[in-house]
Amino acid sequence: MFQSADGNTSFVTQTGTDVSADVDQIGDGGSSTINQGGSNNFALVNQEGFDSDTSGTTDTSLVGQTGTGQDANVTQVGDDNSSTVIQNNADNEAIVLTAGIGNASTITQTSTDGFADVDQQGDGNTSPSTASR
Repeated sequence: MFQSADGNTSFVTQTGTDVSADVDQIGDGGSSTINQGGSNNFALVNQEGFDSDTSGTTDTSLVGQTGTGQDANVTQVGDDNSSTVIQNNADNEAIVLTAGIGNASTITQTSTDGFADVDQQGDGNTSPSTASR
């Protein structure tokens, strides 16, 4: 799914195994939600906001995922940012990059052998990450 400028917003819901979702939002409003079920799914979200701050909001993302072997990759550049990745079961991977202004990020992985990498490069930051067994 490709969205460029203005309001943006995206919802993707998938159930099954070996499915992938790719959301690219360039400019303005941002926001995205991906929920996936099953195992071995992939979610890719690229947001490049810049509303700086007349706040029609920009960035914000949530990826869900359930099962084992999930992958999530979220890149956010500019303005209020924020990201949440929640993965369940084992062998999941999440990579998040936020690069400016509001930031924030939450990765929660449940079960074993998860991997999370969060890179935040400026302004507000914060990034709790929780892994459970």
